[in-house]
Amino acid sequence: RSFIQRTHNKIVNILVYDKHSENFVSMMHRINPDSRLNVYQVDEFDVVTVLKLREKITQGEWVFIAGDRIPVTGHQRTTSINFLGRKAQLPIGPYYLAHALACPVNLIFSYRHNMANTQKIKLEVVRFSEKIFLPRKSRDADLLDYAQQFAIEIEKQCIHAPFQWFNFYDFWATIKPTPSNIR
Repeated sequence: RSFIQRTHNKIVNILVYDKHSENFVSMMHRINPDSRLNVYQVDEFDVVTVLKLREKITQGEWVFIAGDRIPVTGHQRTTSINFLGRKAQLPIGPYYLAHALACPVNLIFSYRHNMANTQKIKLEVVRFSEKIFLPRKSRDADLLDYAQQFAIEIEKQCIHAPFQWFNFYDFWATIKPTPSNIR
């Protein structure tokens, strides 16, 4: 948020799974009433929220979502991909959302760099797709393909900066994916 405000002056809309983030957002607005940060709970999505986000994108605002976080409902809306040599689950919700928003999708990675005895944050933006297409006939295969492409991009970043990818849950949990997992 700080980087974007300093360099791009963008309003940022962050989609999160954690209800506890409401306290964080409230604190940020108390500290900085001019904060250009909006947080939406993913578990409360409906058509109205999607239309509101589409309008924000049309106005030049950004929408962020962590594409590697399993939904709070568990593995029901995930697909199984290959990641760093093992099977892992990734959510499919970000692709449905990008499809509904009909907008370009970028991946944003940030790194800490020590330069001249100061910590700097470097931001890398990678174009993922001009638009996410999910035709009915190939939807399951397309969701899997998008998730696998995303996993490949994360692998590249892990090779580039192996100690700067953080995940606070059992990413490689052992589950048996079934066709119902990706519906």
